[in-house]
Amino acid sequence: MLSMNLKRKVAVLLTGIMVFGSTFTVFAADPTNPTTANGTGEFEGHVDREIMDVVLPTVPDTYDPFDFQVDPERLIRETGGMRYAGKTFPAEQGDTGVYFLVSANEFANETNEFTAINKGAVSANLTVEVEAKASPAYNIELVSNKAEATPAAEAVEGKAKLYLGLKVADKDPVAVTSDNKASQTVVMNDSYDNYTVSWNSAAQEGAGGYEFIKKSDASGWDEKSFSIEGSTNYVKSADGATSPSITVTWKYASLADAAVEAEVNGFKTTYATLLAKPTSEVTGSDLTAINAALTALAGLSEGAQTQLASQKTTLEALKAAAEAAAAGEEAAAEADGFKTTYATILNKTTSTIAYADLGDVQAALDVYDGLSAAAKALLGTEKALLDDLKAAAEAKAIPTMTLQTNGNLTYSFAESGRPTGTLTMIKINGTGRKGQIDAGNITYNASNGFFKISAAAIEAIGGVTEGSTTIVATIGGVEYTLAY
Repeated sequence: MLSMNLKRKVAVLLTGIMVFGSTFTVFAADPTNPTTANGTGEFEGHVDREIMDVVLPTVPDTYDPFDFQVDPERLIRETGGMRYAGKTFPAEQGDTGVYFLVSANEFANETNEFTAINKGAVSANLTVEVEAKASPAYNIELVSNKAEATPAAEAVEGKAKLYLGLKVADKDPVAVTSDNKASQTVVMNDSYDNYTVSWNSAAQEGAGGYEFIKKSDASGWDEKSFSIEGSTNYVKSADGATSPSITVTWKYASLADAAVEAEVNGFKTTYATLLAKPTSEVTGSDLTAINAALTALAGLSEGAQTQLASQKTTLEALKAAAEAAAAGEEAAAEADGFKTTYATILNKTTSTIAYADLGDVQAALDVYDGLSAAAKALLGTEKALLDDLKAAAEAKAIPTMTLQTNGNLTYSFAESGRPTGTLTMIKINGTGRKGQIDAGNITYNASNGFFKISAAAIEAIGGVTEGSTTIVATIGGVEYTLAY
């Protein structure tokens, strides 16, 4: 009984301890205020989804698929192909007379199809080009119209013609000609849905472990094929005809790269003539076209501008030459205009120039002072002449007589230019007045150079008008002109 009571008491005690323990919180030391903690952010990474993976076709090792035989006289058909024992040719019906190897022992009028496959996650351009090589030389006419080289049922007179057509995907064939290579570009669509993002645990930890990979069940890749077809007319004689060799090129590029290439090629084509011009042949009239080309270049993509760096250098050199030429042309035009405007005065000489021309000479010199330095450099001879003409005209200045208060008109010749001899004739406004000399009313003193027309003489001739009177005195046999 005691034992049972003891057990009950122990159980009650334990229950109390458990209840008390479930409501008791043990606190550490008081936290700081404020409390901070750090966390580190990690960039999950990046995966490159621009996967370019184009599988280009290869050339077989057992035969050369782009070698071809041209048979305008149909010699192969006529001989049953004896020259090519063991090899087969197309049936006569529909045979075009041009033969490509499509296997080691079989010829056809068209090459095998060569197929490119885009296994990438981005679209790509496939470009195929066929060019007739200039060397070795050939003389058969390459025609752009297949009908011109389509054989008739019977041989005809005339020269042999050859048609080679590039066929790419579902596009119409493009002919190879002597001055133009055949080129076709088609878009190979992406197969983005054939890819998935995956984590490569074997790769380095972090961002480098993500990959954009092909799915295990990837299928339906975009394919584009190309081939070359040939045809030659049927002629009675193709004596002396030779056929061309061809170069076939196929390549791919991302659409972005293809766009840059198109920009570059378009720019080169548009400005081909300008880019080929030597700086020595540039004129000022080329400046507009050069500036237009530089503006167009600046508007291209960065990638295109990088590829056209040498063309930019060429254009900048052409611009400098054109600006120099324009400046020279402007200076020449300026100088020519000056010569035309002042042709009359520039045709004078120091012996024919008159004092009355001094205003025109000075006007020409004033205009000259306002010309550009380049124009002045072209007018050195004219400037020197004008300076000489000015000096000569000034030397021929007509002295002006002075009306004294007593009514006499007088003039004193400077000692350096003083006339010598006797006054023998006087003309006033063209009328001779020798009688006034004889009467002593008009006198000249050679010792002091003093010339006088007295008031009495002026009255005798009916007076003079200031600004419109010209006096010509003959002294020592020389005429001296004076004015009032």
